[in-house]
Amino acid sequence: MSAAAPKVFLSYRREETAGHAGRLYDAIATRFGDANVFMDVELAPGIDFVDRITEAVGECRALLVVIGPRWASVTAAGRPQPRIAEPGDYVRLEVETALARSDVRVIPVLVAGARMPPPAQLPPSLQGLARRNAIELSDLRWRYDVGRLSDTLGELVAGASADDEGEPHAIAATAARSGPAAARSGPAAAPQTGSASLVLLLLEAIALAAAAGMLARLLAEPIHADALASDAEHIATLVLRRAVTWAIVGAVLGVWLSVRRGERSQTVGRLLGGFVLGAAAGALGGAIFGAAVILPAEPVAREVADRISIGAMAATGAVLGAAIGALWTPRRVAVGLLAGAAGGVVVQLLRNQLGQPSDVVAVGFQCVGIVGFAVSAQLFLDVRAAAVSRQPVRA
Repeated sequence: MSAAAPKVFLSYRREETAGHAGRLYDAIATRFGDANVFMDVELAPGIDFVDRITEAVGECRALLVVIGPRWASVTAAGRPQPRIAEPGDYVRLEVETALARSDVRVIPVLVAGARMPPPAQLPPSLQGLARRNAIELSDLRWRYDVGRLSDTLGELVAGASADDEGEPHAIAATAARSGPAAARSGPAAAPQTGSASLVLLLLEAIALAAAAGMLARLLAEPIHADALASDAEHIATLVLRRAVTWAIVGAVLGVWLSVRRGERSQTVGRLLGGFVLGAAAGALGGAIFGAAVILPAEPVAREVADRISIGAMAATGAVLGAAIGALWTPRRVAVGLLAGAAGGVVVQLLRNQLGQPSDVVAVGFQCVGIVGFAVSAQLFLDVRAAAVSRQPVRA
């Protein structure tokens, strides 16, 4: 292996995953140095592209196959069969070459919600790819997922650097160092990743939801019924006020999740979807509480009203949590529903025990509980799935 040979090769389809591949290149090049990451095969006129690809892939230690939802089904203009079925396809040649070498680690990298193509969808020379453990890079958890991938690459690149004495970009030292000294070692030092990025993601979600909830409650303050209004009017007012409040929270979460997933083109649709589901969440909770507390002819005891409020907030949390689960990658609606309901129960129990703060503060507190539980549940399952994906696959 030549001293200047890159250690990590990125294989991708320009028409499908160029954006994700470029973002991944920036992340791993920041950690390991530009000289150790190879993204595009440059072909001068008259160069045999099969020889050039074979040479470039053979010099690396790891080949990252960036796979989008259409990776195995993209077709060339005017041709019925997928490009991956064509012997001269660049991506096919890159992956074939790497799979044929025992000294190159092939790592499928799933982006944009893609799943591993089944062996039957691949040509025989690529079917070994389906047996390789894949790593998913979610736009929502990008820094965390890239951090896990970088840890794996660090071992490979460090081993390669140990074999190449005198290489300018000696990554072995960078990968082995830890602590403050490593943080000051220059641009090749690893950025903060892992659990810290997940905590920041959770705190970001909670802060946005709480701020949106308190602002929304202030905006909904003018919605109230006169003292002489009928019970039906009081219930309708309660339902409308809660619907408006939680609709704004849902809309903010919809926009946040779209931005976090890198799907800005769908922001308007997600905003409207979050608004509708948030309104449904607030209206459901308001209807449950209003029907059980306001409708009865006899006044409802405070203890009974407190218990009813727990059920009403559980219903609101369930719908909002389901909305979060529906927008997550991978989609987990049931998990979001259960976690959101649990968050609603816990936060309302605490509110009943600690007293009755202002409605504005109370809504912010409810947002913290519901969104905190729903997002934490999704992140927990993400981490567990990542741990499972690192286990060896049985052939």
